Amino acid sequence: MSCTHGLDFEPYLQSICTTYERWWSLYTEEDVKTHRPVTPLVTPTFFADLVVQTWQPRKSQVEESRDTEQQQETAEKLPILEGLRKYAPEHVLLMGTPGSGKSTTLQRLLLEEAQAAKKDLTKS
Repeated sequence: MSCTHGLDFEPYLQSICTTYERWWSLYTEEDVKTHRPVTPLVTPTFFADLVVQTWQPRKSQVEESRDTEQQQETAEKLPILEGLRKYAPEHVLLMGTPGSGKSTTLQRLLLEEAQAAKKDLTKS
């Protein structure tokens, strides 16, 4: 029994792991416009193919023309899960078109963090 401040998180973390380990195999993905089944997008490389990019608010046209080249050099692209972990202490806005994998990515992040927390609890 692993306890933190008198609380046993093991059952909670196990529940998350059990629920999300294979959740994508339990439902049929649909096209958001036609509501017809589509070929599942979640493959072994799904999360490796998604990337996150830092974004800066728009500036005035004068500032924008001066900074365009510099912004292109400073824009950071990372695999999606790595980017979410890196910027989690700050505010993160996850943007994408319908069906691009935003919810899937967050559910995968939840699963991986729960698995890591379970390992940490068993080490204690």
